[in-house]
Parts: sequence; C-alpha cells; structure tokens
Amino acid sequence: MIKENVRIKSGEHSRLVVTLKREANYLVLFLTGAWLLVWAGITLTIFYGLATNPEKIDGELIIFTTLITLAGVLVLKYFLWHLNGRERVELNAQELTVQKLGTILTSKRKYELSQIDNFRVVTKQTSPLIFRMYGITGGQIQFGYYGNNKVFGQTLSKKEAENLVNVLNEKLLSLTRAKKN
Repeated sequence: MIKENVRIKSGEHSRLVVTLKREANYLVLFLTGAWLLVWAGITLTIFYGLATNPEKIDGELIIFTTLITLAGVLVLKYFLWHLNGRERVELNAQELTVQKLGTILTSKRKYELSQIDNFRVVTKQTSPLIFRMYGITGGQIQFGYYGNNKVFGQTLSKKEAENLVNVLNEKLLSLTRAKKN
C-alpha cells in the first residue's frame, strides 16, 4: 500500500498547487483525544452546575471556565490537525501561499514572490521537539523571506522534500524569469 502524502497540480495561469497530507502521530491523537474527553466532562459539569445553581457564579468560576474553554479549543485545533490536517501550498506569479487545512483557527500565510530565496531541504531542525511533535512549528522545506527562514511540510520524508524542492525551485525560477521579461 502506497501512501500519497504529496499531490502536485499545475493549474492555469502559471499556478502550481501542492497539497501535503499530514501524517498522523497516533500518540498525540490518543493524548489529545483523551484530554478532550476529560475536558468535555469537566465543561459539561461546570455548565450543568451553572444552569441548576446560578447563585454560585463568581469571578473565579468565570475565569476558570473561560480558561478551560480556551484550552479545550486549542487542544481541539491540534487534535483535528493530526486527525485530518493538510498543508496547501500555492505558487503563482505574485506570491507563495501556505495554508493549513483540516483544522480550526488557521490563516493563510502569504509571501511576496520577489522576496523569496530558493527552496531547500531543512538540514537542522531548530524548533523544540515538543512543538514539532504537536504540529505547532517545524517543517522539512525551508525558504528565505526578508532574511528570515520560513518552513512548511511537517511530515514529509527527506526524499519527498527533495523532490518537492526541485519542483518548487523550477517553478520559482520560471516565474521570476517571466516577470523580468
């Protein structure tokens, strides 16, 4: 059985769209899933108590309920990311767009094409292991943007990353040449 983690589609108007499927980390899925079950029980208990006994509401309970709700949403975000996350990378004549799909509370990251240095495979991971494990940061493909290194492709193998880097660099070169002419 061959897993398809990378899907490359060359579209109209010199557009390249790459979809990178997130490979699930079952330990993280188990831990975040268990945490979400406990969180749901605690949250339902709190809201039931508030509904049946509203005179018990005080400042500490409101702060605790707010914090536990925010923590639950954050953990849900990472649970969904590991369950069915994908990265969509689009390279067109004006910009590079990287977007996380399959989870909540994400936004597109856009980079001007003229400010992008070449794409390369990451040789040394600089983000902490715990952040990479939960899918918060990290990646296998790196590029320079205004003097900073940006990364994407969290669960790509080295071979997949090398192949994708070649495709992206070819497309970047052809788009920048076409823009200069």
